[in-house]
Amino acid sequence: MLVNMRDILADAEKNRYAIPCINTPNIEFLRAVIGAAEDLNTPVIIDHAEVHDSLIPIERIGPEMVKYASRAKVPVCVHLDHGTTYSFLMRALKAGFSSIMYDCSALPFEENVRRVKEFVKVAHDLDITVEGELGVIDSS
Repeated sequence: MLVNMRDILADAEKNRYAIPCINTPNIEFLRAVIGAAEDLNTPVIIDHAEVHDSLIPIERIGPEMVKYASRAKVPVCVHLDHGTTYSFLMRALKAGFSSIMYDCSALPFEENVRRVKEFVKVAHDLDITVEGELGVIDSS
C-alpha cells in the first residue's frame, strides 16, 4: 500500500517503532525489501537518491518502486533521497514518488528555505510529503 512519509511516520510515532529506509537500486533489491517487509508485517520506506541515477534512471526504477509499493500488503513510502536539482524533483514527481527530500544544504540558509518552501507548495497540492536538509555535517 503506497503511502507518504506523513502517514507512515504518524503510526510509527504513535506506536513507538522505527521504520527502515532502504535504497532499492534494482528490481531484485526492490522485490527483496518489499517481500521482507510483508513477511515481517512491518512498514518500510524505499528510496532512490539523485546520485544513484547513473546506476539506474529514475524513469526506469521509479515506476517499479511505485508499482511494488502499491501492491504491497504493508505501508510502503516511495522516497526520493537527497534530490538536489529541481529538474530531478520533477522527474520523481512524474515517476509517482510519494515523498521527496529536497537537499539545498549547499546553499545559504535563506536560499535553502526559500527553495524548499517553493517546492512544498507544489508537492503538498499533490499530497506528497517534503523533507528538507539544513546545513552540512562536519566530517573532520
